[in-house]
Amino acid sequence: MLLPVSLIEFNNIVHKKKITSPGLDKISYLILRQLPQQSRIHLINIFNRLWFHSIVPPEWRQVRMVPIPKKEIYQYRSIALMSCLRKMMESIFNTRLTHWLEQHSIFPPNMFRFRTHTSAVDCVSNLGADIYIAFIKKEYINTLFVDNYPLSVS
Repeated sequence: MLLPVSLIEFNNIVHKKKITSPGLDKISYLILRQLPQQSRIHLINIFNRLWFHSIVPPEWRQVRMVPIPKKEIYQYRSIALMSCLRKMMESIFNTRLTHWLEQHSIFPPNMFRFRTHTSAVDCVSNLGADIYIAFIKKEYINTLFVDNYPLSVS
């Protein structure tokens, strides 16, 4: 069942967002934070129409890539500037989806990334406990550490 976006959801998300550079529409989080309540309600109505009719505005699909120079000569890091309105909508529904997944115990118990109230400390604590139990039982424990950063070749 699809529920409309509420003013409370909108306000929570807009105040959690860091002030970052806006996308091509030039609408920043700072502007969204300063909207009066009536304007927020109009924006929420637009969000709801888009959501209930499965519409993604073509402008939200446009991304501006900006190269940021690194300290090393001739090396750049790219950032993608997207519409803050798009990111607001994504955040609202990501929050809803995550809540639903948590509520229905869809996440595996040993998954820590992208979950609220979990961190790398939980993962390390579990590993420490598993090592300790294996040591007490005089057993072995196998571990695998995966790093998702690409390797750089020099």
